[in-house]
Amino acid sequence: MADPYNRLSARERLTEVHNKLRDWPSPLHLSCYAIKVLLYRALMHPATKAAKSQPNSNLRQWFAFALADFGQFIDFFASVNPGDLRGFWGRHARSQLILCGNFLVYLFLMAAERAHIETAHKMLEEFRVKVNRISLTDHTPTRAMIRATTIRTNSFFAQAAAVMRHGPEASITEPITVCGADGPVP
Repeated sequence: MADPYNRLSARERLTEVHNKLRDWPSPLHLSCYAIKVLLYRALMHPATKAAKSQPNSNLRQWFAFALADFGQFIDFFASVNPGDLRGFWGRHARSQLILCGNFLVYLFLMAAERAHIETAHKMLEEFRVKVNRISLTDHTPTRAMIRATTIRTNSFFAQAAAVMRHGPEASITEPITVCGADGPVP
């Protein structure tokens, strides 16, 4: 089948850029992933129920590529430790972490196939565990940088089931559960 949208050539160009950035410092890696979020959100537009159910939609066509790229993001983020965040991580890193964390939630919610759902959930869980571990640091600027991402991922795990069962009208009456690296904090 022909590729009328040149998706394969676009994917090849994206891979070339990724390979050039492979050995760059961590803050630049994070910037690269933040840019990929914006790129994939544009490529996967519109993110609707109809697009989720149509195999030829932009959402479905680009989903596997986004999932693979953000599998690499999870590997990258797993290598980051609290000491790394004390280094050359500018204030922009906070918004970039939020963007990447939200994109992991987006991937989970937009997944249409069982294998994609399971992969996206696993990635989101690994990210949550790592974010919670980093948030245990005694370094206040690091905690401040990661706080919004920690709250977002923990609130997703605490409240997502009710919202998914009952839709956007779900009433969330329980407070947000604060989760540590190994589960809820008493």
